[in-house]
Amino acid sequence: MELIPVDEKREIVIAETKKDASLFLSIRFAHFARISILEHNFFTCAIPGGSSPTDFFETITTSSIGEHIEWDKVKIFFTDERAVPFDHKESNYGAAAPYFTKEPFNKVQFFPMHAYKEDLAKECKEYEKVIQKECCNGLLDLVILGIGADGHTASLFPFSTVLHNESCLTAPAVNPHTGSKRMTLTFKAINESKKIAALAFGKEKAEMIHQVFSQNEDEDKYPAKTLGKGNSSVIFILDQKASKSLANAHPQHNEE
Repeated sequence: MELIPVDEKREIVIAETKKDASLFLSIRFAHFARISILEHNFFTCAIPGGSSPTDFFETITTSSIGEHIEWDKVKIFFTDERAVPFDHKESNYGAAAPYFTKEPFNKVQFFPMHAYKEDLAKECKEYEKVIQKECCNGLLDLVILGIGADGHTASLFPFSTVLHNESCLTAPAVNPHTGSKRMTLTFKAINESKKIAALAFGKEKAEMIHQVFSQNEDEDKYPAKTLGKGNSSVIFILDQKASKSLANAHPQHNEE
């Protein structure tokens, strides 16, 4: 495991494989949960959709790591959701739901995004109210994010107007590649959370990761560059394939 400090808000962890990266995330998840529960008696975490969290779900439900978490004090939110019913194959909640009936997730309180409803703007406002009510001081303790090959994170796509929404915690969004409607956490919600963990796995993410840490590209083109631009610090968790383009950067790093 290799740890690379980038600046005061960002650091990179490079794991040998996606499975190793998911083990690291699981350990961090348990650590943040324990601290949050000690501080305010519960732990709030937003999880992503897509393929990034699959190994995390497997690891946390099958390893001894989860045994050290008070799961009945855990509240799970979502970073984004497609405007489809929960039983649709593209639903983020639907993809994760099979894990929610297993130990230990069956003890958790879940707050899915109701993006399938007609009035997305109204649902975004309702979800913001839930975050403000259920989270300590209205701030999520941990936000786990995937990063797409185009640099998007949550449903914050390149050059979209929602990138600059600084007044809301959640907002409607559109996937520019498919035109599909979505709900998403905004950067206001993400960067003002207590901690952020951003995941990128596979060789198809390597060039994007290079651009995210490049000084030459703007944040509208690669939205993941905006992570860590608020009060929260962010740890980028990569496998070797996704980190390949960082090999020539020669930043100061430590072995872990």
